[in-house]
Amino acid sequence: MKSLTRSYVWLPKIDNQLKQHVRCCESCRQNQHSLAAVPIHPWEFLEKPWSRIHHDYASTDDEDILIVVNAHSKCFEAIRVKRATAHATVVALRRLFATHGLPETVVTDNGTQFVSEEFATLTDEQKQY
Repeated sequence: MKSLTRSYVWLPKIDNQLKQHVRCCESCRQNQHSLAAVPIHPWEFLEKPWSRIHHDYASTDDEDILIVVNAHSKCFEAIRVKRATAHATVVALRRLFATHGLPETVVTDNGTQFVSEEFATLTDEQKQY
């Protein structure tokens, strides 16, 4: 509503006026789109370390950092990579797996690095063991 109004007119403090109007408007409140509640999915407690890992990327100015969290202990590994590519992810994870062993479950946010064919090959290799 604010965006549409701004495309036609500009007035000082128009955003505040629109908010106030919406708060007082019965029709606006009845037709308001509310997000559906999503049920919370608690993760089960793990009996052994490194059985489930969670990972994602964080970025700095000139490099990306692969963060891998052990769900059992909440300890993490931070691995610097030049670019957050599928290849860099696979190389970093292979080093971690050589050190800590293979996890039973890997949890990601389905970023492009984690849904690539190269990453799928890595996880398929894990399933063979």
